[in-house]
Amino acid sequence: MNNLSEKPAVIWSVTVGILFLTILLRDNFSWLDEYPKALTVPVTESLNASMAWFASSFGWIFKAVTWLLDWPIKGAQVLLQFLPWTVTLFITCVLAYRASGCDWLFNRHFGFLL
Repeated sequence: MNNLSEKPAVIWSVTVGILFLTILLRDNFSWLDEYPKALTVPVTESLNASMAWFASSFGWIFKAVTWLLDWPIKGAQVLLQFLPWTVTLFITCVLAYRASGCDWLFNRHFGFLL
């Protein structure tokens, strides 16, 4: 039962200690301060080329999804800008109360809205 993973304070203390130790020793060990350039994998050009191909091949799908999702968003925007702020606040409160799971009071007073 005395497993180290059951004591998060010990784990965080060790982690913070290692952090401060590496900060203090960064002047003595250059590899702690700067990542070696020899270990850098050159993947930038291949990633850029593959993303350009993906965007040119499947961009029409994303544009179609954007067009479809734009309709309900614009409708909600028009509705919310049309309503007075008090009605918008009331609707927001009713939806939040409904989402909280307290249905008995909601159904008792606002059941006719459903």
